[in-house]
Amino acid sequence: MFGRGGSALARVALAGPGAALTTLGVVAALAAVLPPGPGGVDAIAVPLVALPLVWAAAFFHACLDRSPRRAAWVALALWTLCGVAVALDRVPPPATVVR
Repeated sequence: MFGRGGSALARVALAGPGAALTTLGVVAALAAVLPPGPGGVDAIAVPLVALPLVWAAAFFHACLDRSPRRAAWVALALWTLCGVAVALDRVPPPATVVR
């Protein structure tokens, strides 16, 4: 049905819930990592603007890539990158010695 390189069920899983979960992860990471701007809304506005773009990229990549396995690895790498960014953002700065 979709040509060489994978089953239709894997593509449906990656393009439907997979793209939605990947988008949620990226938007949550953007909201957590971005600093608030002068108006205090940059951490909310930028992820909301990026949401349809990230979803479209994840959806079309899952649909159009020749290998569903590669699309799954890209989504997993994106999740890992977002998790690392949030974890590094939450690390407290090193203590400074005052003399």
